[in-house]
Amino acid sequence: MAGLFPIFCLAATLAAPHSAQPTDTVKMAEVFAAAHRAGNFDGVAVMTVDGETVMTYAVGFSDRQAKTPIQPETVFRLGSLTKQVTALLVMQQVDAGRIQLEQKAGSIMKSLPEASGRVTIRQLLSHVSGLRNPSDGPDNKVPDFYLRTDPSAEDMKKSALGFCSGKPKREPGGQFEYNNCDYILLGALLESLSGKSYAELVSEHVIQPLDLKSWVVAPSDPKRGPATAVAYQADGSVDAPQNPATYGAAGARRARCWAMRWTSRSGTTRCCPTVCSPSRPPTRCFAPTPSSTGKPSAHGLTIRRLPTRRCT
Repeated sequence: MAGLFPIFCLAATLAAPHSAQPTDTVKMAEVFAAAHRAGNFDGVAVMTVDGETVMTYAVGFSDRQAKTPIQPETVFRLGSLTKQVTALLVMQQVDAGRIQLEQKAGSIMKSLPEASGRVTIRQLLSHVSGLRNPSDGPDNKVPDFYLRTDPSAEDMKKSALGFCSGKPKREPGGQFEYNNCDYILLGALLESLSGKSYAELVSEHVIQPLDLKSWVVAPSDPKRGPATAVAYQADGSVDAPQNPATYGAAGARRARCWAMRWTSRSGTTRCCPTVCSPSRPPTRCFAPTPSSTGKPSAHGLTIRRLPTRRCT
């Protein structure tokens, strides 16, 4: 993503405490209130225990100029958290035996050029594709890739066949580099495999099963809705105009904060039962993608073999 957004949506899903004492939601709310007073948090915090919401705390302004207060119903641009949804959709296809992690992209989308067609599903999920990166460019300028407003801006197949299939930066399978093209290409592969749009796939396989009515995949329109929070940079300035739809399966999702409960163990299990089963250790599971420094990256998921652990 281009820029940092200090307006947040946080959702925590917890197991019931061992003691019979209830969760101290007043103290938890004070944690976020203190962060707000220190200038470190504007947003919505939602806490659930064993699937039941025990705290919803909203603070700050969704539009600081208009002094519009953030509400629990405020819609946030979730950006690269969309990648979690895309990874889940991919793993559902792996779960069903329709694709394999070591399968090359070109075997699914025959029209891909050799540069992008030889990259595997696992390499795309793990940000080691070596593909061209749309976020390359000056730090103080939004790349032109994210400013497109033409009708094809949300067409991931065109992005995958065009920009993302340009001259690669390096051989696949090597150096980690966080790259939106990896997940735009995964979105295009999912559309090619299913014959459905990415928005339809998200609705059918995630939104409907988990009853997440507030989820939206941004249309090809840079204007935000009246209930959508303004995006701000870390210094408090309004983020530069861009079209969220251009991020596709890498970052085009919007939602209310409580919809983030999908990331809970029960949500993942319901959507992808073989990959994340509560009854047995899985052979594959989602885990934070390690960067070149060995530390987890901010966004994106990889697939690790976890033969002795259960999904959490």
